[in-house]
Amino acid sequence: MGNDAETSTTYNHGLALALENVSGAKVWCYQTDATCLGTQYDGGTKINDLSGIANTDALVNHTGHTHDAASAARGYNSGTHPEGTSAWFLPSVGQWDKMVTAVGDYWKLGLSPGNYWSSTEVDAGNAWSVNGGSWSTDIKHYNHSVRACLAF
Repeated sequence: MGNDAETSTTYNHGLALALENVSGAKVWCYQTDATCLGTQYDGGTKINDLSGIANTDALVNHTGHTHDAASAARGYNSGTHPEGTSAWFLPSVGQWDKMVTAVGDYWKLGLSPGNYWSSTEVDAGNAWSVNGGSWSTDIKHYNHSVRACLAF
């Protein structure tokens, strides 16, 4: 699991968002002067990122510094997940957008007020977050909520 080819061919039915946040707010990354994923998305292209599984894999396995939000998403429910689904992951901006579009309203996802991290990186110092259906770039060491996701 974890490469884009497997993501697009194995899990192509849908996404499932956890019913609750992971415990406590998390930082995306404590180091805010390093590109962690190698692919960044600006305001016009962020919706194109559908690589939440691959992003989470890369962040969890990154050496040199930790990525609390991605690690918390991956460890949600003690890391257990239903057979036939992906491991838990931090959804990308495009995946958040698909879930909001599917239910027709951001608030129908059962989210609390406040920012939620995506796995989509903006640049060396920032990552994308969502709040009420609006996107913002936030400094990676800000504390935001995390909601884990599965693909099936």
